[in-house]
Amino acid sequence: MLLLLSWQITLAMENLKKTLEAAGCALGDLVSATRYLTDAAEQDDLNRVWAAYLGDHRPTTTTVEVSRLATHPRCKVEISAIAVNP
Repeated sequence: MLLLLSWQITLAMENLKKTLEAAGCALGDLVSATRYLTDAAEQDDLNRVWAAYLGDHRPTTTTVEVSRLATHPRCKVEISAIAVNP
């Protein structure tokens, strides 16, 4: 299951959501995010899941293609985000 990008993106978004909530923020408080993908051709999949979580909220994003992520050899996505606590 680790190979399915949509599953990995959903997991990353759920983890981001929980992390923000623990800090007293929500996904709507995101102001910037850097999204790392191991295959830029899969950016449309990333954008679909991203939009499902963020709706009309559009923080600044940068998407970077990398050859490999340090977390796990089969990991395909990683998200680094900045939020402002209201």
